[in-house]
Amino acid sequence: MHSTGARGTKKAAFRHGLLEDGLTIYQSDAKFWNFTEELEGTAAEILKLLIDDNYQPDDSDKAKAYQLLDEIETWKAGCDKEKKGYHAAQNSTSDIWDAFRRAMNAKKDLDALHAIMTLEGFGKTSRTAKRATAVLRMFKPNHWGVVDWRAAAMMKQLELSSWNVDEALRRPAHDEEPWITYNEINDWLACDLNEAYRKKRSAPLQRTADVEMAIFALSFKVPRWNKNPSRTFLRGFKG
Repeated sequence: MHSTGARGTKKAAFRHGLLEDGLTIYQSDAKFWNFTEELEGTAAEILKLLIDDNYQPDDSDKAKAYQLLDEIETWKAGCDKEKKGYHAAQNSTSDIWDAFRRAMNAKKDLDALHAIMTLEGFGKTSRTAKRATAVLRMFKPNHWGVVDWRAAAMMKQLELSSWNVDEALRRPAHDEEPWITYNEINDWLACDLNEAYRKKRSAPLQRTADVEMAIFALSFKVPRWNKNPSRTFLRGFKG
């Protein structure tokens, strides 16, 4: 269990002005949060094998990596089958294992990102890095968070407000259509955003992924970006 709190439903109380309340919002749906933790746990188990240079994976290991990639794709789409795309299944088990191993043993962020981006549906043809960061985030939540239009737009909104959460939520949205502005996030921007996440780590938000989840969830409190009143947090877009 990670430092983000106990498994199960959390009350999504919003204590004004605290960045970490975004994480509480994110964790407020027990089913989705449990799925997130399950993926982290599976990734941690596979990671032990990936970083062992002498380990030779068998078909079972590769099948587990294949399933993990498919489930991360599901998670990244907010468990919405219409948005998933089913791209992970287009990759062979060997290609997935090789990409994971290269990414987990990379010395530089850009190299890790590029390793995952060799996979179909994760940047191979689009050259966008959003889905690739979801993979890295599951394997190394201390170091990586997901990048998407919500996190990027909310990050800017907070920066313009000197990271005062109340002010960021009060002021008009700086971007009327951030889903267009940040439709494609390349490798360099993905790395820059993750560097920005890391700088905001704190006692309540110890992991890079915690910071990203908090920022992402706060974007649902910006009215201009959430015109559909029936859209709950989980029914919003993950990227």
